[in-house]
Amino acid sequence: MKTINPLSLFVLGTKKTILRGLSNDYVSSIYEDLNGNIWVGTFGGGLNMIPKDQKNNMFPELKRYSMDDGLPSNELYGVLGDVNNNLWLSTNNGLSVFDIEKETFSNLHLSDGLQALNYRKYAYTKGNDGLLYFGGIGGLNVLDPTNIEDNSYAPQVEVVDIKILNESVQVGKKVLGKVILNKTIDETTAIELEYAHNTFSFEFAALHYASPMQNQYKYMLEGFDEDWISTTSDRRFAGYSNLEPGNYLFKVKVSNKDNLWNEAHKEIAVKILPPIWKTWYAYLLYVVLIIMVMWLFRRYVLINEVYQNKLKIEKIEQEKIKEINKMKLEFFTNVSHEFKTPLTLILGPLQSLLNSKETSAKVKGSLLLMERNANKLFRLINQIMEFRKLETKELKLDLSKGDLVNFCKEEVFSFKVLAEKKNIDIVFQSGENSIEGYYDWDKMEKILNNLISNSIKYTNEGGAVKLSLSLVSKTSENDTAKSVQIIVEDTGEGIPQGQLNLIFDRFYQIRKGKGEGAKGSGIGLALTKSLIDLHKGTIQVESEEKKGTKFTVALPLLTELSSLGQPANRLEGNTDELMTKEKDEPEASVSEEKEIRNTVEQVTPAFEEEFLEKKPKPTILVVEDNPDMLLFISNTLEPNYKIHKAKDGVKGLKSALKVVPDLIISDVMMPNMDGIEFCDAIKKHEITSHIPVILLTAKGSMDHRIEGLEVGADAYIPKPFDIRHLEVRIQTLLDQREKLKNKFSSGEIKLDSQKIGINKMEKDFLERLEAVVEENLSNSDFGVEDLGDAMGYSKMQLYRKLKSMRGLSANEFIREYRIKKAAVYLRETDMKIFEILYEVGISNHSYFTKCFKQYFEQSPREYIEMYRGK
Repeated sequence: MKTINPLSLFVLGTKKTILRGLSNDYVSSIYEDLNGNIWVGTFGGGLNMIPKDQKNNMFPELKRYSMDDGLPSNELYGVLGDVNNNLWLSTNNGLSVFDIEKETFSNLHLSDGLQALNYRKYAYTKGNDGLLYFGGIGGLNVLDPTNIEDNSYAPQVEVVDIKILNESVQVGKKVLGKVILNKTIDETTAIELEYAHNTFSFEFAALHYASPMQNQYKYMLEGFDEDWISTTSDRRFAGYSNLEPGNYLFKVKVSNKDNLWNEAHKEIAVKILPPIWKTWYAYLLYVVLIIMVMWLFRRYVLINEVYQNKLKIEKIEQEKIKEINKMKLEFFTNVSHEFKTPLTLILGPLQSLLNSKETSAKVKGSLLLMERNANKLFRLINQIMEFRKLETKELKLDLSKGDLVNFCKEEVFSFKVLAEKKNIDIVFQSGENSIEGYYDWDKMEKILNNLISNSIKYTNEGGAVKLSLSLVSKTSENDTAKSVQIIVEDTGEGIPQGQLNLIFDRFYQIRKGKGEGAKGSGIGLALTKSLIDLHKGTIQVESEEKKGTKFTVALPLLTELSSLGQPANRLEGNTDELMTKEKDEPEASVSEEKEIRNTVEQVTPAFEEEFLEKKPKPTILVVEDNPDMLLFISNTLEPNYKIHKAKDGVKGLKSALKVVPDLIISDVMMPNMDGIEFCDAIKKHEITSHIPVILLTAKGSMDHRIEGLEVGADAYIPKPFDIRHLEVRIQTLLDQREKLKNKFSSGEIKLDSQKIGINKMEKDFLERLEAVVEENLSNSDFGVEDLGDAMGYSKMQLYRKLKSMRGLSANEFIREYRIKKAAVYLRETDMKIFEILYEVGISNHSYFTKCFKQYFEQSPREYIEMYRGK
């Protein structure tokens, strides 16, 4: 009988443990024993037992029996019971008798008289006389269970052979240079093997010849196997490979066909010797070597520590030098920023006195001397600040294309006067008429100025200074590159040989003798070398005392911006503008000088008087933390402007919101709130967003200018500055605002917010303002206070903002909006004038006519005829 999935399989344990479900779904026979237990034979799963008390359960608990428990095969064909309540099982490998009480199997084979080992399915039955019938492929076996007796003889076992590397070991024969057996294996109780013999096997046999093929064996190698290993008569050997050195004990035992085991097992002790590298003398050698290595390592550590300490001391000394230089540089940088404001206060009044007609020639000479030295101090400050930029990696090249020959010629010419005063012959020589290339001309000017001024400084009267310019070609494997060579040589005092390699060090000053002091600040040549390095160039010096010095500068000829690794999209097309902005540093350019002169000439007393009669003075807020600078700017501007003052950004912002000035002048470096934050706050606040802002600062680099312009600054003037430069910038910005006001007052009907030329914040403000007026257009009582309340402005703030943006008061703005709206109705509708007056909130007809004619230069009637007629 075959059933499909008679019980669900749920594994709950291991061998002989109670489980739920059959061991195999293919059921070949079912039998109920005398005790009421049900036995289920399966084809492939062995024998299953359902206890009597579990028969009625939906999921009974079962016991399983298989070949591991002694069955000759897991393929069962039939299950029958005898009078002794033993089970007889026909299998694929003979018959088996199962003792239910002992739970042991006794197996019958061909030697026991079976017709064959292979029996047939369903070919089994039990006669009334108790005989058992089993059919197989060779016929029928009839068994009388009462005549079957167990074999009570426990067989002995012997080891009959040992193989090393799959070869049998003979007595007295060497295997890999060693004799293993001195007597036969059955007489041997212990063997000693070398490490090379650690792969071997034992063969064993039972001294029992009744059904020898049914004998069962178990063996184990203590020290390697954890439990007994079962085997049959077909596999009477045990093999082991790659065993570790040590002591082992091989044991083997045997049972007869009725599973009667002889516990007196055979034993052979096996000792595997360690390899030479694991012997005691090897370990002793290892210890000695380790001690030697540790000693060598310790010696190395001590030597290395001494070396590292020397390096640390040198590094500390270098860091100290760097730290001292850095402290010097930071100190000079901080002081330099502080110097720029006093320099402005020195140069500003000096320039005013020099331009005054009342200053005598003698006084002018002294003033010029003061101005010259103030400018020299300013250049020194700029050099220190350049160092700071180099130190912080902020200094970058702003390249533009130009002619190097003309540039060098002009630089040499600029020193003519100084050279003539010392009776020094200064010469320029070039092998080329023109050399076009991309360079940072501001930095090139600093390089040449330092080299030429040094040469003149250290050359005695009657000497000579020469600047030579030439092109040099360098041929490599893949290309021919051109470079520019600039040589500045003099016939001066020369430099001592021991100091030649130090002259480019920062703050190093050349000393001639014990009683002679150092000349210079030790900054110029160090800065020169740094600027040349920035151009990817080199500088070399040759000198001989009492004969002169020769500086050779080699710079790559940059015909393309990408030659120096500079991003072309950043530099190309903008270099002229960048150069112009960068050079707008301490002195004004030629074009600015002309602009200053023209503006100054235009502002004549007559003009000023006329201006003052017609208009009130523009209001300027000056925000400056330095009292002297605040006083200087205020006193200078006060004749032409109404001045308000603040000492820092916080107070300046409060004052700006209260006064709403026409223009703001602010320093950048201030306490509490610096100029950048202040400018940003001004431009982001609706009340003050329209006000032009001029920033004054000692930080004149391009990065700082861009930072100021990004927050909305309208102008950026570095200190020290020419006061005329500031006056021109103020006048220009106010003129621009005036033009914008005139544009708003052009007589157009277009709303103010829709006109171009205003920024987003101003546009948003005007749109909001127009929306409030539009909402209250028909309300004739709507006035300035109502408009201010709706906008969130005080009357004064609204008045100042509208006056600055539009040139109108709040009342005039409302009136103009009503007039413009009336003009739209007159042009585009057929409404009567009295209807339009009601719509725009004007109750007086004559007042409307007067205002309309003032704005459009014609009466409402004429306006209607002009447009409605068309």
